[in-house]
Amino acid sequence: MMLGELASQWILISVGALWLITGIKINRVRIHFLRKCPDEAKQYVTPLGIGGPQNATFLLRKDVSALLRQHADLWKSRQQALALTVASVLWPIICIVIFVTAVAFE
Repeated sequence: MMLGELASQWILISVGALWLITGIKINRVRIHFLRKCPDEAKQYVTPLGIGGPQNATFLLRKDVSALLRQHADLWKSRQQALALTVASVLWPIICIVIFVTAVAFE
């Protein structure tokens, strides 16, 4: 296999894995939030098993952030989920640079 083919396969697998891990982490924070603060959580996320765009973006809301800050474990999980979200945006860009570099020097 050529270097470009290996790089493209590695990029696809790594980006997909990072996106999957990020989604799982965000969902875990959502579930923990629903279980720990059910009354407050009902305002910001839908119940378990029901999807919606607000479930994916609830960590970014200032009012949710203030609620989660009151619970150390939820706050730590939120920060980890946000770090993974940032990595999910930056990693594909970094991978494209790696791929272009690998193909250019092939």
